[in-house]
Amino acid sequence: MTQRQQYHEDIYIEDGNLYCDDPNTGFKIDLGPAPTAEDPEDTHFVRIQPLWWVKKACRLAPYGGAFALCLWLQKGLQRSMTFRLTPTMRESFGIGKQTSIRLLRLFEDAGLIVVERSEGHSPSVTILLNKPEKKVEIEG
Repeated sequence: MTQRQQYHEDIYIEDGNLYCDDPNTGFKIDLGPAPTAEDPEDTHFVRIQPLWWVKKACRLAPYGGAFALCLWLQKGLQRSMTFRLTPTMRESFGIGKQTSIRLLRLFEDAGLIVVERSEGHSPSVTILLNKPEKKVEIEG
């Protein structure tokens, strides 16, 4: 039996692969090969996101899914729901400045984020998790 090496919170390394245990079934889930120390970006994970939030983001624009991942990675790295969206971060996801400006407006209009803009600074983004209530029409 090989020894487990803790990798990140509930993720561990065993036999050169990353694993986590499914909290519902207890089964071991293979997450693929463990990263090497050669590339520090290999050690970053995008946190679990609410599915409704991601689906809504993906429907907003062609780059909506990539932008959602970008925002959630930045949130995880900053350990805060409010963070600055840096050019380096958005460019690492292949998102240019003009596309980012358009996506920030779309996400804000959709109620997914709040953006504070100030000239000469990266925008400050706050991720919102308040799922919009479904409107129910009552006949009568």
